[in-house]
Amino acid sequence: MIIKDSYDALIVANGAPPSKKLFIELASRSKNLIAVDGGLKVFRRAGITPSLLIGDLDSVSPDDISWIRRRKTKTLPRRSQNATDLEKTLLYCRLRKWKSVAVFSINGDRPDHYLNGLDLAFKFRGLSLHYFVDGMLLIPMSGKKSLTLDTDDGHILSWFGFPHAAGCELQNVNWPLNNRTLLTGGFQSISNRTLDPVTVKQKSGRSILMVSLKPERK
Repeated sequence: MIIKDSYDALIVANGAPPSKKLFIELASRSKNLIAVDGGLKVFRRAGITPSLLIGDLDSVSPDDISWIRRRKTKTLPRRSQNATDLEKTLLYCRLRKWKSVAVFSINGDRPDHYLNGLDLAFKFRGLSLHYFVDGMLLIPMSGKKSLTLDTDDGHILSWFGFPHAAGCELQNVNWPLNNRTLLTGGFQSISNRTLDPVTVKQKSGRSILMVSLKPERK
């Protein structure tokens, strides 16, 4: 598996809902379950009670509120419009000194929310964030980083400077990288394929690594 064995928190935002199977699996691996505003609906459909409901609650129905109260879930209304609900939630995680956080549903019918969700990863660099979007795992990387992905053959892998990352190395893929620079408007690595467990190294800058959760059938 390329996802972690455990997370300090699982966040479900108010975007496109994840698959029920993947959601239940990630929920079972997470110590704290956080519904962000309308993300509460994902928990209701799966019959899983979140630890916390947070946000301005403008996308939560009275029936949702009744459901959450019956389960005695903590609710933190955050009415300020100076930050998105996801930003408020990531701040909550940082204040509790949680490190490993999985995030669902930053995507949906608002591309500005999607881009903002990615950008927030670099504002909260102390958090190790895993975004799950459309069958892919997105890993924001800032500064000097190295990691190993426990992949099988055939996972699709792309790596983008956001906007710039230097000294990038990628091994055990069809098209390895050696000390390359990834740059918006310049070279980016897209639609690579994994061969074995993949090693990734970055010397500086910011980037987003994307890898499919399942191998692609040939």
